[in-house]
Amino acid sequence: MSELLERSCRVCGCTGQFALTAADVGLLNAAPPVGFEVGRVGAFFIMAALQAACRHQGLQGPARQVVEDFARGLQESVSITPNLAKLAEAGWHRKYDPLPRAPGQEERRIILPGE
Repeated sequence: MSELLERSCRVCGCTGQFALTAADVGLLNAAPPVGFEVGRVGAFFIMAALQAACRHQGLQGPARQVVEDFARGLQESVSITPNLAKLAEAGWHRKYDPLPRAPGQEERRIILPGE
């Protein structure tokens, strides 16, 4: 057990039982790429979730860069109109975050078809 606790994560530098080791990274790099298909609405939701994740203080270094690069790729895929491009880019900028609402005030959010 003490060996596990002395590991150091190659992504964030943390230590502990669940740290990502150099051996783990090597195995992941040697494995075939992961692929998936998702519709454009799903891609938009995933992009928005990754944008939010990128704001977390704990997501730094190479892990953050990989997440942001992936989200930026999704952003390119969903930016098929000028409006969608602006909306997708706004997710990277805090100044476009919805403001806290006052009691009784309607929440500002994206309304999707069918809601």
